[in-house]
Amino acid sequence: MIELTGKKVLIWGLGDFGGGLGAAIHAYQRGAEVKITDLKPAQDLQGTLEKLVHFPIKYTLGRHDDHDLLEADIVVINPAVKPDHRWLELASLHQKILTSEIELLLQAAPTKNIIAVTGSAGKSTTTTLIHQLLLAHGVRAHLGGNIGFSLLNNITEIQKEDWLVLELSSFQLHLIRNTTFAPKVAVVTSFFPNHLDWHPTIEHYLKSKQQLTIQQSALDFFLRPDEIECQGLWPGAGKRISVNHSKQEGGVPHELVSSAWLIPGDFNLVNAKLATAAIWVLGFSDIQVIEQCLKSFRGLPHRLEVVQYSNGVTYINDSKATTPESTILALENLNQPIILIAGGADKGVDLEALTLAITKYTIAVILMGDTGKLIAGRLDMVAPQHVKVIAKNPEDAFSQACQLSRPGAIVLLSPGCASFGWFKNYEHRGEEFRKFVLGLD
Repeated sequence: MIELTGKKVLIWGLGDFGGGLGAAIHAYQRGAEVKITDLKPAQDLQGTLEKLVHFPIKYTLGRHDDHDLLEADIVVINPAVKPDHRWLELASLHQKILTSEIELLLQAAPTKNIIAVTGSAGKSTTTTLIHQLLLAHGVRAHLGGNIGFSLLNNITEIQKEDWLVLELSSFQLHLIRNTTFAPKVAVVTSFFPNHLDWHPTIEHYLKSKQQLTIQQSALDFFLRPDEIECQGLWPGAGKRISVNHSKQEGGVPHELVSSAWLIPGDFNLVNAKLATAAIWVLGFSDIQVIEQCLKSFRGLPHRLEVVQYSNGVTYINDSKATTPESTILALENLNQPIILIAGGADKGVDLEALTLAITKYTIAVILMGDTGKLIAGRLDMVAPQHVKVIAKNPEDAFSQACQLSRPGAIVLLSPGCASFGWFKNYEHRGEEFRKFVLGLD
């Protein structure tokens, strides 16, 4: 247990998605002296800072100062901090207590009923479906983690018998130092190389993900698609259940989920099967409730979100596709001519498969950012005649895609990469696309 009362707590990275905000308020309410440091200047954090105006919190913004770290007793690390940051070595040298928003939540929550989801793709949809299925069964459940807000803000509302449904990124899992973390149900939606600009190696990435299952006992459950190798890669004693398109093992009937109930895409069928299996193994098995819940689920913003259908063209926002594999899945599951908007920040992943998918499934591609240039170079080699445009700015990217569209086609924003200088994050990227599309005549 990390005692916060009377301690100097440094929030290292306020961020935009609520984790730093939740940790700061939580630490203050438990009697800590709180300071926040973030490389972004105040104007870039205005929305979050406005929620802290009533708290006597100190700030160092636009930079990091070593003395802030040296004065702190406890440092709450933002998941975006890379594992080779020099402050981590400095903190270790001076024996600072390091923790994270997720670890503070695991410590403070009165319940140990946890369903945790990770994956290189599909984790947000699966996590949200699990939460909605529990609520549909009349279960008190709380959604949090990497989904965009902190449950620390609602810690007083969580009761001992409640369930926590957590989406956990590899960054968050890497920061969990609580050796007793063992979710009742662990779900891995997919696994392929990702975030290699943050993780030094694929082995480091895998080891971070393994924190999800490693402490599970024989009373717990581990769910994954059957194409994910199980033995050796996912240590832990949890009962293993695999799902695919045609079957489910471990006492969960494969007929339980119908693709007719769902938004399009084979991957959504797997996500729905994983979500349904996650509640089924816990005894929440009202088939009528499950069917009604899955039929009413319309997907998440920025994840194959149909923004508008106009003049015979469908505009789809899939800005959450920040890996090549996510974009490839989208391309494989949309059965119309596609004008793709892709590219962004270079995370060091292999772009060969994405390039081949572009040649196979699209009639044109609009390319953005550093990876856009790399993809263009690959296209020059493998398909020089394929229609491609390197965009100058966001409006140029969106308008060029519209100009290349035709009735019956799809304009798809599915970058396959993290956002870069044009956008704050994937949400901002998707919102800008949505705003442009809704502004079309």
